[in-house]
Amino acid sequence: MAMQYVKVFYDWKEQTAELTDEEFGSLIRALICYANEEEPEELTGAARILFPMFRRFVDWETEAYEKKVKQCRAAGSKGGRATQANAKRNQANQAKKK
Repeated sequence: MAMQYVKVFYDWKEQTAELTDEEFGSLIRALICYANEEEPEELTGAARILFPMFRRFVDWETEAYEKKVKQCRAAGSKGGRATQANAKRNQANQAKKK
C-alpha cells in the first residue's frame, strides 16, 4: 500500500518564497503526481529547480513509510507488536509455568 499523502515541511515556506502562487501550486501538484507514481507536468522557472530537492523528501518519507509498514506486517504475523509491559508479563507467566 502506497502512502496516501505528501508531507509538506514548514521550512518550505522560506525555500519557496520567491515562487509565485501559481509556481508553488505547480510544484506541489508535481510532487503529488510524483508520489503517486504519475508523470508530473513540466515545471518552469524556480519550481523546476526546486523539484529535485523536494522530490528527495518525498523519496525519504516513502522509504520510511514502507519500512514501518514492513515492520508492522512482521509484528502482525507474530500476533501483534509486543510492548515492553507485555513482554515482561509474558516472561513472568513463562516463569510461573516452570
